[in-house]
Amino acid sequence: MDEWTTALATDNLPPEAPRPAFAAELRADLLEQYTPRPARPATDRLTPRQVDVLLVMSDGRTYAQAAHALGIATQTARNEAFEAFQRLEVSGLIAAYRALGWLRPER
Repeated sequence: MDEWTTALATDNLPPEAPRPAFAAELRADLLEQYTPRPARPATDRLTPRQVDVLLVMSDGRTYAQAAHALGIATQTARNEAFEAFQRLEVSGLIAAYRALGWLRPER
């Protein structure tokens, strides 16, 4: 943004500066365009079943143990986990837990 647009968007124009009739509308449009949007929680990208599988496995259970706990087939648990990895754009459980905010980021 140039100086004039920045001043108009933040309403920092000097008192003697002319204010065009469209200034309020332009200011609202600029604020909407340049205001950062809050990030969507990572769990919103997953199905409830995918979250369940990852939660059950978070205490160290295997796919088979997680499947047994959830009453699903082992292959289903594995498929749900791998689909969750794809949706989170990660390659494994630890990275998925970090993406979900369940683990602190690496230092």
